[in-house]
Amino acid sequence: RYRRGVVEMTITGWYRDSGTVVTVEPQGYYVNDNLVQGVKTLTNKGRNIDGNLVYDLFVDGSVTTSDGTIHWTSTRQNEWKEGESTVFIPWDDVYMITGTAEGTNIEGEDFDVVINSALRILVGCRWITSGSLTLTSGTFSMSVDYGTGACDATAVVTINGEEYTIVMN
Repeated sequence: RYRRGVVEMTITGWYRDSGTVVTVEPQGYYVNDNLVQGVKTLTNKGRNIDGNLVYDLFVDGSVTTSDGTIHWTSTRQNEWKEGESTVFIPWDDVYMITGTAEGTNIEGEDFDVVINSALRILVGCRWITSGSLTLTSGTFSMSVDYGTGACDATAVVTINGEEYTIVMN
């Protein structure tokens, strides 16, 4: 992939400090010839009742290609579930992600994404290790189940009641 442009990041404090806000904004940023625009804001909300750090994440973004523009907004919450105590070993960090997204695809059709059960993100794994989500656009609906925690490339996709096991790249 050919990348060019600038990604500007503003940080108001330490990542682990309650109230810290991290803002990321691409400036003339392209991946190949696709223009990436928008803003991503991560806010440290402090600790939850379980003592885990919680971050609110908001994205308002778009990607403009030669075929059209994809636009979406997303509101999620990231709970830092494991690995906080091993400061110099980020690969064991686990985040549980909940939330929603909505947007418009290249054809101008609206879509919605709902995380049905928290997505488990192990920083040292390339794939989502568990959780499920549903993508809906018009009359089309698809659910994705990422499994029960193994760091593997398989997921089960259900479309119109038919299940398909897929292998992600």
